[in-house]
Amino acid sequence: LTDTALIKIEPDFIPTVLPLGDSDRLRMGEVVLAMGNPLGFQHSVTSGLISAKERAAPQGDRYTNFLQTDSAINPGSSGGPLINLHGEVVGINTAIIEQAQLIGFAIPINTVKDVMGMLIIGKTERGWFGAHAAPITPEEAVELDYPGSEGMVIKGVEKNSPAEQSGLIKNDIITALNQEPITDLAIFRRKLLALMPGQEIHLTLFRKGTTFEVTSILAHKTNKAENTVEPAP
Repeated sequence: LTDTALIKIEPDFIPTVLPLGDSDRLRMGEVVLAMGNPLGFQHSVTSGLISAKERAAPQGDRYTNFLQTDSAINPGSSGGPLINLHGEVVGINTAIIEQAQLIGFAIPINTVKDVMGMLIIGKTERGWFGAHAAPITPEEAVELDYPGSEGMVIKGVEKNSPAEQSGLIKNDIITALNQEPITDLAIFRRKLLALMPGQEIHLTLFRKGTTFEVTSILAHKTNKAENTVEPAP
């Protein structure tokens, strides 16, 4: 779902390991360098800016929100690092739009860090919670007497799911996941990708003027390949 693989190598020399940065802290207009082998030209480096964040994937994938950069990325650049001026890897170059110039995309390095544990153990089964949710709208906030402007409103709960067993109902508003406020939908969805069956999660909920917390254990579900709180249709 994140278009990311982990490769083990046994080099015959001591390689230089690049530090991983924090892609959530990137700002639009920040200078970055893209490294790769575009069109077979090995070890090429191009410079550019962070043009945008949280871009939907050109292929329509709804789980990875890409960094957009105007650093020259061409076929052969995929897999190379996107580096900030501190020498930290902030993304992995991965996609281009063929009919455009200087519109390239990179997987945010924080997405990679979040799923690294799964890749190391070789398991990508994600925990099932069984709640369908969507970002709350201003109209829904007024209707539900919710004083905030950020959060995910429950649209439905599956039968016999961990969500139902935790007491979640339609129109509950999730305001935090594991004590981290939900202020960014892209980050929230990315965090869900790293949650595995058997993992305990803590949700902060708002319902009818009251804020409370619930704890749940994510479960296995046959043929379930989506995140634990699925986007509402």
